[in-house]
Amino acid sequence: MNANRLPSLFRLALPMVAVAITLAAGLTMAMEPQPESSLTTAFTYQGRLTDDSGAPISSSCDFQFTLWDDPAAGNQIGPLLNPTGVVVTGGLFTVQLDFGPVFDGTALWLEVAVRCGGAGDYTTLTPRQALTAAPFAAYALHAQYADNSPSGPTGPTGPAGPSGPTGPVNPDADTLDGYHAGNGSGEIPINNSTLSAGLNADLLDGSHGTAFAAAGHDHWGESWSGTGTGLFLHSNGTGPGLYSEGTVFGLGDPGVYGLSSATTGLAPGVFGRSGSTEGIGVWGYAYATEGTGVGVSGMSDSSSGTGVAGHGDTGVFGSGDAGVVGSGTAVGVGAWSYAGNLIEAYAGLYPTGTLRFYIEQDGDVWADGTYSTFVETAGEQRAMHAVQSPEAWFEDFGSAALQGGKATVTIDPLFARTVNLGVGYHVYLTPICSDLILLVVTDKGPASFSVRGATLDGEPSACSFDYRIVAKQRGYEDQRLEKVEIPAPVAVGRDGTP
Repeated sequence: MNANRLPSLFRLALPMVAVAITLAAGLTMAMEPQPESSLTTAFTYQGRLTDDSGAPISSSCDFQFTLWDDPAAGNQIGPLLNPTGVVVTGGLFTVQLDFGPVFDGTALWLEVAVRCGGAGDYTTLTPRQALTAAPFAAYALHAQYADNSPSGPTGPTGPAGPSGPTGPVNPDADTLDGYHAGNGSGEIPINNSTLSAGLNADLLDGSHGTAFAAAGHDHWGESWSGTGTGLFLHSNGTGPGLYSEGTVFGLGDPGVYGLSSATTGLAPGVFGRSGSTEGIGVWGYAYATEGTGVGVSGMSDSSSGTGVAGHGDTGVFGSGDAGVVGSGTAVGVGAWSYAGNLIEAYAGLYPTGTLRFYIEQDGDVWADGTYSTFVETAGEQRAMHAVQSPEAWFEDFGSAALQGGKATVTIDPLFARTVNLGVGYHVYLTPICSDLILLVVTDKGPASFSVRGATLDGEPSACSFDYRIVAKQRGYEDQRLEKVEIPAPVAVGRDGTP
């Protein structure tokens, strides 16, 4: 397998660091807190950052903060917070953290990871720090408004409502075929083993059943409102709990339409859940053999919204002629990963197949094949292939001219930041003049290089020349034909067949 690599621009080796954690003092208030106050779940984190020798660090650093329910293992609680560009002076720094409403009295530990200089891997600091009073103060201040708070006094009784409609006149509702209900003589027994002889159960209030018209029963067009579960349907496995078909509804004629009118929070219009080890929470299947059917489609009107979002070891999985299609005014398809690769692409049937392309979390790109582009030439597209190397090289080009047989060429400082000129680099020269001359590089430095030129009879030349500089990419100086570990596919469900 021929794996090719397009590395990220920077990589920085970060020394191990130690951190001394000081949490802000407990939250206090001078008066009874009110429900409409601006109290939030944010708190202040202050720390001291040193290197292996104990010397304080002064730099711009990026941090990652996570909460855990165990001091060493356990589960992550709440989101990952990633403040970047934090100024550390004399080892001291301060950040504001807000994990949301996760502090309910359960013991939690804070894990900190850090990198300084704006590039490279994060270093996780150990041990995790146990959280004490400060974050839980927000929970305490808010607790009096929780659902388990004592109820207030009952309010006064409201005015009486209007009277209902008058019932039918003289209904003899307690007789059946002339018999009253009861346990006396000549009555229909109630909770009694004795039955009345000759009871004509076909009569109700003296009328046979044929006198009553049969009425159909449905709830089409009706709606209900209230709290709790509006409708619960359960299937024992022989059929669907709910089956619905749509015939007219603008876009798509959906069989099921879900709407949540909440303006905040996670309020799904349709929510699906499965407890099976191979289950699927929501399954969409377009069974038309023609057209542009869509199994599952999502759309958001918000400028910062997401049409379809997936979370898990594999965020979104699609199967079909086009497995996953994204269309947006800002981003068509976005990929986020907390720990693993950003994108993996396989040839073949999921979850097996052959890995052809993937992007690591640090931005390194790997592919099995050639790097090519296509350009239009004479009305048709032609392939252009990239030159590849066993090492990570960057190159730059330019032109200069000799004066009195000498020239000093200043290297572009922006280009110099992307490469390591201190480990050596290559310079290639091409003379541009009508005379036959000799060109040599007499000196190479981190900011410039010197060139001398002379004619064949030894006279100083004034010719122009082109140059090409080739240098090692910064952070990849020692890499050459390194071994590639191919990641295995992550199986999350069925292979895409209904």
